[in-house]
Amino acid sequence: MLRIGTAQAVITPPIGTPLAGYFSPRPSQGIHDDLYCRALVLDDGETVLAHVACDLISVRRALVAEVRRLVEEATGIPGERVAVSATHIHTGPYTSRLLKGGTDSSYLAILPRTIAGAVIAAYHSRSEGRLGIGSGHVESIAFNRRYVMRDGGVRTNPGVLNPDIVAPAGPIDPQLGVLKATDPAGNPRALWVNYTVHTDVVGGEFISADYPGYLARAVQAVLGPQVIVPYANGASGDLNHINVKGPGAAPEEQRGQEHARWMGTILAGEALRVFMETPTTDEVRLDAASETFTIPVREVPADLQAWARERLARAEAKRAAAEDDPATDPYHGAVDSSEFVEDFYAWAALQVAKEREEEPEVTAEVQVFRIGDAAICFNPAELFVAFGLRMKEASPFQPTFVVELANACVGYVPTPEAFTQGGYEPRTAPSSKLVPEAGDQITEVTLKLLRQLDARR
Repeated sequence: MLRIGTAQAVITPPIGTPLAGYFSPRPSQGIHDDLYCRALVLDDGETVLAHVACDLISVRRALVAEVRRLVEEATGIPGERVAVSATHIHTGPYTSRLLKGGTDSSYLAILPRTIAGAVIAAYHSRSEGRLGIGSGHVESIAFNRRYVMRDGGVRTNPGVLNPDIVAPAGPIDPQLGVLKATDPAGNPRALWVNYTVHTDVVGGEFISADYPGYLARAVQAVLGPQVIVPYANGASGDLNHINVKGPGAAPEEQRGQEHARWMGTILAGEALRVFMETPTTDEVRLDAASETFTIPVREVPADLQAWARERLARAEAKRAAAEDDPATDPYHGAVDSSEFVEDFYAWAALQVAKEREEEPEVTAEVQVFRIGDAAICFNPAELFVAFGLRMKEASPFQPTFVVELANACVGYVPTPEAFTQGGYEPRTAPSSKLVPEAGDQITEVTLKLLRQLDARR
């Protein structure tokens, strides 16, 4: 007999909290819509699995460890059976130290208890239920954001209608994954959704859950406000929502709340279609496996460090001059200018070199849930989509869903080819500091765990 529990909690920070996602913090000016953590607990009588999806840019290992400690203390669910993931919104609070500044210690102090509280509440709400597993298909809202250009190079986000674009440098993943949870009479309780596209649509200075928020509200408008809609982002490190050929049916700006609403509504429509068409059962066997390992930090070449020190020295001289004459502001008031960005990457290169001296490897955890004949693979990276597609293709479970930025954040993990091509994602920074082999390592550990679960079923 299957038992299912659901719960959610608001995790919206105070107005004024700096917003994460760009090169420098932006103080929030208001709340457009609330942020949530949404928990789904499954219990087959022998094994209990819990996933809580949080409207955050990322989650830290220390936060996850505390959430798991609190959950295990209150419910007995072992930590390796609790997954904590981030939807990767760029209009929420800082939750990691991958970039400069922005963290609010008072907010971060209470966040683990709030997230754990949602899981604990979901556990205590368990009742008999039925589960269905399905897949849909959405191609119109996701695009590979890296493009081969006429000069032979590869650029990230080269601009809409750029005549020098030749072709995308990689694929997308159009699969939309669904877990359908109902009570024994078929009344909906949860619609868990997995899709693969970057969550950086709305921008601005207002707190917002971006398109996952619109997805949740659109689903609830049809199925009822009692339905919990956890959103799990796939391997979207090189994907975003920008159609470089032009907006098509999308809002003209391809950005902002209206575009996020458009995306969330499309995802909700397909998720609801799959929900309605997917049969359910109360006979679902559950299992889980996880492995913690280390990934080397890549070396920062001496010539890059020399360039960085020289660049920062010049920047410091310009800033000193600007104190006497504001007209000499090196960034002309724009914190996203090319000068500012290059100075940021100079700081970032030296920061990675320093971090590598102190900690030459980072700790990573891969976690896999078996749910009947399906599997969910959790990893802590902004993985390029090629790795997610490889996991799905080689998995012994069908369907297999991939969830990134789960249980920690180790930053961007591009393909080895991307390091030779260049672009934003492989460029050395605290948010992209692992060796080029990291993606293969994460993928192989994931496939090993999937084979272990397959051998036990």
